[in-house]
Amino acid sequence: MKKHLFYLILILFLNLNAIWGQTNYADPREVAQKFLELYFQGNWFDACKSYATSNCDEQLSFMLKRMETDDNYVDEGKCSFKIDTCIVGEDKTTARCLYTKTCANLKKPLKHVLNLLFSDNKWLVDYLWRRDKFL
Repeated sequence: MKKHLFYLILILFLNLNAIWGQTNYADPREVAQKFLELYFQGNWFDACKSYATSNCDEQLSFMLKRMETDDNYVDEGKCSFKIDTCIVGEDKTTARCLYTKTCANLKKPLKHVLNLLFSDNKWLVDYLWRRDKFL
C-alpha cells in the first residue's frame, strides 16, 4: 500500500508543472504572451502549433525562405517584448494585443499589434507575416 501511495505522489509531483503550466485559452492576453515568448525564443513553429490559427505554419515557411535570401532582418532572438494591453472586439470573436518590442540593435522600442481570433472556444493568434516585416 505504501509503495502505491509513493508512486501516486511521485506521479502527481512530476506532473505538477504540466498542470500548473497549462495555458488558459479563454484569455487572449495569456495566449498572446505564450505565443510571443516562443516566437522570440526562436521556437516559431512551436508557437504556431500551440497558439496560432492553422495558416501560421504556411506563413512561417514563407518567412523562413525570405530570411535565407535577406540579410537585413532583425535577429528576433535578441529582442524582448512587453504586452501593453489586449482589447476584445465588440463581436467577442476578435482581439488585438498591443505590445512593445525592444531589440539591442534598434534605437527605440517599437509598438506592434498581434491579432487574435476566437475559434472553437479558444483564442488563437492570427499571425500574418507581412512582406519584409516581422513581429
